[in-house]
Amino acid sequence: MKKTLISTILATALISTMIATVANASVTEDNILINLNSSVETNIEEIDYASMISSIQLPVLVENLKTYMEENPNLTDEEINNYFKNLIIQNYDESLVALDNISMYAYDYANALPIVSSRLGTNEKKVFNSNPAKGVLVLSNAQAAITMTSQHWKNTHEYHNDNADAFRHTLWNAYNAHDCGVSYAKQFADAHEKDNPNDALENQMDLFNNALGRTIGSRSYSGNSSQVSYAIRQAVLKAVKNGEARRFVGSDIGTKNTLQKTNSNGIK
Repeated sequence: MKKTLISTILATALISTMIATVANASVTEDNILINLNSSVETNIEEIDYASMISSIQLPVLVENLKTYMEENPNLTDEEINNYFKNLIIQNYDESLVALDNISMYAYDYANALPIVSSRLGTNEKKVFNSNPAKGVLVLSNAQAAITMTSQHWKNTHEYHNDNADAFRHTLWNAYNAHDCGVSYAKQFADAHEKDNPNDALENQMDLFNNALGRTIGSRSYSGNSSQVSYAIRQAVLKAVKNGEARRFVGSDIGTKNTLQKTNSNGIK
């Protein structure tokens, strides 16, 4: 299927260019080549990479990407992205992607984080496809944040609008800022909020905690990847416990109509 997709794109570009060339007899051979290359490049850039990754393949793709980046530390962002785009195309399996659309139908994106690329919203997909290598790290970090939340916090309010929710959003953005840069992390987080609108207070809470996370993630950390990940998680946990993040629900405060400082209520 993946080969058919790429072949179709290239064939369409070739045919379109040939038709345009015949219609204009004054076009030179050099111009034909330039137009052809431009058409092919444009079509390849318009591939919806987000819709080509299944949740089953995601961990392996992320592992391959991280290994490639560690083995080639001097590559440019464009080179890394081109490598990963090719990796997506080579591993595309339509049947596995289709399974996500069946098995994830009940997933509540409005109250969680994006972990399945084919289920991203319009704005999220736009940001993802602008740099799939960073986009896939954002999804992987979302899963890590969800997992860490359940490890550190009790599920007293469905992890919604409470300390645990604040921790999850802050940690996700901290990881994203460290792995993808503050700018891309903000673009993706903002796109997520647009595609999954909440009540005004919930939106205010998420934006506040997202920004806090990016500040924490942009700090300098030393050590290997595991050590850095742990250090960021501890920094986020400390920030939430010390009241730097925001919530408006908790067993100690009930439900408020304004944002409140977080604390250690609900921590395991």
